[in-house]
Formats: sequence, C-alpha cells, structure tokens
Amino acid sequence: MTFITRSIACFVLLLISCCLLWYSVCTFKVATKDTAFVQTASSRFFPEALLIEGKIQYYSALDPLAAAQSYKKAILAEPSLLDAWMALAQAEIALGRRGEAERIFGIIAPTLSSISSWKWEELLLAFDLRDREHFRHCFNYILSNLPHRIREASWLGARYWGGWENVLPRLLPSNYLIFFAQAMAVGEVNAAVALWEKMGAENASIAEKDRLQFCQFLITHDRLREAKNVWKLWKGDDLSSITDGGFEREPLNTAFGWNISKNSDVIVERVTDQPYAGKACLHLHFKGTANIDLNGIYQIVPVQPHTRYELRFARKSRDLTTDCGVFVEISGYKCKGLYVSSRPVLGAGPWTEEKMEFTTPEGCEAVLLRICRKESLKFDNRISGDYWLDAVELSVKR
Repeated sequence: MTFITRSIACFVLLLISCCLLWYSVCTFKVATKDTAFVQTASSRFFPEALLIEGKIQYYSALDPLAAAQSYKKAILAEPSLLDAWMALAQAEIALGRRGEAERIFGIIAPTLSSISSWKWEELLLAFDLRDREHFRHCFNYILSNLPHRIREASWLGARYWGGWENVLPRLLPSNYLIFFAQAMAVGEVNAAVALWEKMGAENASIAEKDRLQFCQFLITHDRLREAKNVWKLWKGDDLSSITDGGFEREPLNTAFGWNISKNSDVIVERVTDQPYAGKACLHLHFKGTANIDLNGIYQIVPVQPHTRYELRFARKSRDLTTDCGVFVEISGYKCKGLYVSSRPVLGAGPWTEEKMEFTTPEGCEAVLLRICRKESLKFDNRISGDYWLDAVELSVKR
C-alpha cells in the first residue's frame, strides 16, 4: 500500500471517528434533554431534539402553534416517534383544532392498542378529546394491568364521568374489587356502598378479608347500619352478640371483633391453661413497670336501639396490686346516654361470674365493650399481677 493510499485511509478513518464522536456527544445531550443543545444547528439531525424543542415552545413559551410545527418535523424525521404524535394531538387541541387532533389519534390508535406502557398517555388524550369508548377501554385496562396508575386513573375516571358513583356502570366485572379498594382508600363511602350492593346483586366472589375491611371502613365512617349488614353476612349468627366471647381464636383486630392494642407494660395473650369454659381465655399480665391507664382491649358490639341487654362474663385474678383494679365497662358507641361498669378487681380471686344489665338509648346502633384500668393517684401506683377473662356473652333481657 502506497503512502498516499495509507494517508487517505487514515484521513477517512479519522473523519469517521470524528463523526462518531460528534454523534455520541449529540445523542448524550439529547438523552439528557440539554435545552441549550436543542437551540443549536446540530440538533436538527435528531427527531428527539425537535420533540424537546416543541415541548419547550408548548410549556415554556406557551406557543402551541410553534410547538406543533416542531412536532411535525420530528414526525417527518421519525414517523414511529409516538411521543411526537401524542404531543402533536395535544397541541392541536390547544389550538382549537379538535377534528385534526381526532384524526391524529385515529392514526396512532391501532399502534397504541398493543403497547401497555402508553395506556396512561392514551387515557389522558382520550380525556382531552372526550372520546368515551377509548377512555373506558384505557381506564379498565389500567385498573387491570397498571397498579401504579390505579389511583390517578380512578380520580380521572371520577372527574370524567362526574363522580365516583358514576364510574360503576363503566367498570368491567374483573375490576370491581380493584375499584372497590380504591374507593375505600380515598374515603368515597357512597361509591363503595353502591359497588358493594352491585357485587352482591351480581353474586361476585368477595374474599373474607375484603368483607372485614369493608365492615371496618363503614364503622370508621359512621355507617353503622350498613356495617352491621356486612358483618351479619360474614358472621352468620345472631347479630347482637359478642364475637368470640370465649377467645377461641386469635383477635381479629378489626370490625366488630376483638381489638387489642400493644402495650409495653402489660402482656395480653390467649392462653389454654384452665379456662373458665371452652378451650381458651384471655390473660393480662401486668409487669409492675407503670401506672397504666388501660383502655386498648375492646370490642364494638352491634345492638338494637332501645333494648334491654344482659352482659355476662367470668373473671379471675392473682396478686393485682395498687388501689385501682381491672374492670369491664359498657358505653354507647357514637351515641350518648349509656355507661355501666363492673366493680374493679384487686388482689386474688377464683373464677367468678358477673352480670351487668343496661338499656340502649334511642338511635344507639352499637356499644363499646372494654377491659379497663384507671390510673392511680397514689404514690405506689405501678400495677402488677394477673387478670383473666372468659365466657363473655351478651343477650337480650326478656
């Protein structure tokens, strides 16, 4: 190879290297959305740079007409650039040319239908175009397949159809529970109740955890009558009764079951050692480390208004100290005019059965049953010892 040939070859390779270096620098600047680079002549060789330029014109300069021109140039350079197509449709809407935006949407819709990662953008465009069928299709697709977009899609659907309850007729049955959970998450009580009734009418399968969650949701939002109906479907027996009064199962810590809050100064546990009845009972062990104001062991019990009830339970104690003992109290839940309590228990005592009678006031849908101990005002006030509870029953007093 002659010297001239080698020189030409070296020059060509050097030129190619410079071009590749230029290309790599430019692509890096495009990838990092370098707005200064977008204004240079070199950027015109990259469709993505034209897209960035259009977005700057649309969002910063508030010039949708110039933005549309940039988007069109990007599409001419790279027809498969979906970002540019979507942005162009939005620019046309901003310019008041809805017909042109619909035409653009019609061009890319067949492509978008097979790309899940674009469903959110497709939903937004359908929202802007008021395209009912596309919006409904994308909305249900997102609920089924894009969990990270469910919250935003639900909010957008409620806005599009004029309220959360108006979304229900547009839901696919496979999305009932998904939207049901979202309605509860944002506190849309009426929509959740309506969807619950819809699922019941259509015999939809509802898991036990969903029933309990909905029951607790209704209690939290003071919809006790609906909560009692849901609880009755789950429990299946007499509604006005204590749930698991014999502590045969672990506490539900939700709805109308036993709720037990953790306390570092007292151990609360189910034990099977010498219960009063059945196979288990509840045991409280006070460590003697604090002057405890105990009220975190309770059950909300559904009842009927203006009815006479009798509460029965068995209790046992061992070496309970201080001047303030452990007792059981009944009060109205979200209603006034009801409070009764048992005698505080101190020291040691065998299994003893106690009874309490009370009448629920008018409008009282539930009562609060709690195991309590009040703080002592004495100097020696750190309670220690043990307390057992079993066979808790509630019945209508005839």
